[in-house]
Amino acid sequence: MINGGIYTTIVYKKDMRSGITYAYDSKSHWDKEKQQSRSTQHLIGRVDPATGEIVPTDGRNRTAKAKQPVKPNQDFSHKYYGATYLLTQLAVKTGLAQDLQACFGNLTDMILSIAEYLVLELESTLYRFNHWQKLHVHPANQPIFSQQSNDLLGQITKSQITDFFRRQSKSRP
Repeated sequence: MINGGIYTTIVYKKDMRSGITYAYDSKSHWDKEKQQSRSTQHLIGRVDPATGEIVPTDGRNRTAKAKQPVKPNQDFSHKYYGATYLLTQLAVKTGLAQDLQACFGNLTDMILSIAEYLVLELESTLYRFNHWQKLHVHPANQPIFSQQSNDLLGQITKSQITDFFRRQSKSRP
């Protein structure tokens, strides 16, 4: 068929790997600049071997097999553990954790977590603790928000601090 200097025809090509015959719409035209014939081919569909009819397809049957995104059964996370574990064990073995528990009670884990952060992140301010705690396992084992850390510092009394240092001085030779 001639359509304004463009020749259109249906071309059949057999895929040697799968053995399936595909039908293409081939359009040919003369390129005046290069003085040669040019053609473009667009897939129409696959040829049904039993009937010889062209069944429309996109070539890889993508539309028929719309893949659902894979959802993992569990949420996974990665947290650093080594340095905080070492500092926590040092606090327990040296009696620091016991003295903190005796003086500050239920605030002990929060104090240890913030202290470990300040030891491990020398150049960082307490403002960055919220980000750090998302990446590290720490003694409090729960999120400590900025307001909580401010409240913690406000709850500590001078007598608790004095008692803590008195206990520490007794345990040191």
